[in-house]
Amino acid sequence: MRETLLERLYKTEITFKSGERRRGKKYNFADSEVSAVINQLKTTLKSEDWKIFLDYEEKSNLLSDYAQEEEFIRGFRLGARLMHEVFSE
Repeated sequence: MRETLLERLYKTEITFKSGERRRGKKYNFADSEVSAVINQLKTTLKSEDWKIFLDYEEKSNLLSDYAQEEEFIRGFRLGARLMHEVFSE
């Protein structure tokens, strides 16, 4: 009998690591655009202003991480509700 995905996850035969996602063309394009702007700011801003920007960037990334986590949880709960409804019939 073939093991289920949950069984394989439990036995750590399958692991999911942060950063293993494949990025699409839209993401890669936007990332290169952001990098270009950051490089432009790096050459334009004074030292103190650059530090302020880096602080903003760090806090913005943290906010984005929190939003992604909330969306993951929301999607997981939706999937669980769908499964419950399907198997309850």
